[in-house]
Amino acid sequence: MSKEVHIFDMDDTLLVTPNITDFTKFDDDGKVVSEPDFEEKTLGHNNHRFFRKVKNMFLQLFSKEIYLKKQGDFIVMHDHKDERPLPSYFITHIEEIVSKIENEKPSSIKNDYGIEKHELKDMANWFEVKDNFLILIEPRGFHSYQETIGMEANDPILDIYHKVRNKAILTGRNSNLHSDITRKLLHMGIEFPNFGLYCFDNRYSKNIKDFKGGVVNELIERNGFEIVHMYEDKPNWLKHIELAVKDKNPQVEFIGHHIRNIKDRRSL
Repeated sequence: MSKEVHIFDMDDTLLVTPNITDFTKFDDDGKVVSEPDFEEKTLGHNNHRFFRKVKNMFLQLFSKEIYLKKQGDFIVMHDHKDERPLPSYFITHIEEIVSKIENEKPSSIKNDYGIEKHELKDMANWFEVKDNFLILIEPRGFHSYQETIGMEANDPILDIYHKVRNKAILTGRNSNLHSDITRKLLHMGIEFPNFGLYCFDNRYSKNIKDFKGGVVNELIERNGFEIVHMYEDKPNWLKHIELAVKDKNPQVEFIGHHIRNIKDRRSL
């Protein structure tokens, strides 16, 4: 058996993943529809609850009314008063406020800021910076819906996937989507990996990056792999996995491949 394995992340690595704009209703001006008619517990309903949280956060923390507008492939926050996109420095302000109040009692945080304490640490992760503007990213729970599994292959990575002998897919998607992902791969004509499809299970790991590092080490130790190729779109996760391998299996040659082509093609 070859001593080399290729391990592929799924979202925005092997497959092109839909983003939040693909499941959001907009008016003719591109603004997010504030009160759409979505059934509860659906993806659309989850997204628009998230939009309300974002608006409420800016109102409570900064006394600023905002609206959300589609710009290119993203949703951008705009100041309701001057209609300009919010600058990126608001992320720093949010982090400072979270650091200041995170040790207060939940009741005080709720009364003073209108925010649940368990949401505090999430808030700075609701946004990213693109061209110095604040953009919304997918909320917690977005990837738990089967309709957000990609239907389009990332062709350059899929070509590698088909060519290599030993392969595995390692995704942060929850384990309850394992059968949905399997069916989607087969529907797209992508062969099931001979070393398995691994989905996140929070019973065995506290977070996704630790889970991924643990699975890679398990594959190494169970199969005697000497060379590991890891394909991943998140550079901090890629580095975390590399460090986990070097810690437990320093004899292994770890080759990380940071996959950027999907995210790089999205623009404002």
